[in-house]
Amino acid sequence: MGFCRRYFILFSLVSLPSSSLANSIDIGFEELPNVDVMTTSSTSQASSVGVNVSASEISPFAEKQGNLRDPLRKGKGKGREGVVVFLLFGFLTVAQSGLLMWKKKTPKSYYEATLFGLWICPITLMLFLQFWVFCFLWLTFSLVNGYYVKMALAKPLHANAPFLVYQWFDRVQKVTYSCAMLS
Repeated sequence: MGFCRRYFILFSLVSLPSSSLANSIDIGFEELPNVDVMTTSSTSQASSVGVNVSASEISPFAEKQGNLRDPLRKGKGKGREGVVVFLLFGFLTVAQSGLLMWKKKTPKSYYEATLFGLWICPITLMLFLQFWVFCFLWLTFSLVNGYYVKMALAKPLHANAPFLVYQWFDRVQKVTYSCAMLS
């Protein structure tokens, strides 16, 4: 099932009335049934998009689970938002302090690790999301960039190497700037 269809169904369930929400919540990552999208209108609402799905179509265990309503709607879990935000900011503060101490203590390994992370994280995410065009462009850019870096680090340095390396990075900067302005 497609990524967009799964999340459309998941997020459209939030707009359902609470009586049909009880029969519709238990959506996992297993294959979902075919869902009919319908438009309903009433005197209290102009129009809303709903999903006509029963609990037995979504999961064979849904009827055995009993009440499938969101626990936050019953009052469970209220007041925990502040704790989550506090923990998030605490974790970010500790992580940032650790990175700064690492940078002060051993700057060379810090810069090598962050350079590697900035290089490998985009391709890892795009492989996971299966964006093959980005993967091809990333691989092409990495190979060409590696060629020019190797040329700049070669001993003895070729006479045209500084000009070619500068020309490459100047073109890359102009292309990315143009893409940013056009987007």
